[in-house]
Amino acid sequence: MEKYTTLPVHVFTRLQRAVVVPRVGSLVPVVEADTGNSHLLEAALEETDAMNRGHSEITYDELSTKLKDVTVIDVRNRIEMEQNGQIPGSHCIPVTEIKYACTMDENAFKNRYGFEKPGPDDPLVVCCKTGVRSKTACDLLQANGFKRHRIYRGSFSEWEEKGGEVIKPGQPIFYDSDNDDDSS
Repeated sequence: MEKYTTLPVHVFTRLQRAVVVPRVGSLVPVVEADTGNSHLLEAALEETDAMNRGHSEITYDELSTKLKDVTVIDVRNRIEMEQNGQIPGSHCIPVTEIKYACTMDENAFKNRYGFEKPGPDDPLVVCCKTGVRSKTACDLLQANGFKRHRIYRGSFSEWEEKGGEVIKPGQPIFYDSDNDDDSS
């Protein structure tokens, strides 16, 4: 079994312990093992694993070779993307806007997000910084009829760590003036 970090949290006005589940980054309330209820921790972890199994995953290696064949939705907020960069070709739809974006008509969607609205059968890859918000976004996509979405659980952090190209929005693009074909 993996090692988990426990910390005190207040739940319903009484102090309990919680465990941070690394794969999800969420807090799961538990009862101390010495009370004989350690099975509650195992049940909570199994439930968390079951929730995560609902979405197909994509790896860094696979995404880096299929980048042009999928629509990558980055669910971080715009400020995060501007400060840290993004995967080339990815589009920003903050996780807080996913549900709304799914209900928009094609013209409103394109005006707001700057690209064609994907259909429910289009291949999508969802990423964020560490993979937590991606799971929420995939849940919302699934609830709104999208069938071919995959979660990039390593997300932007892994992309950057593994040397994937990073685009920094708003930074100037420099062109090699020696290669300009200026025939005027």
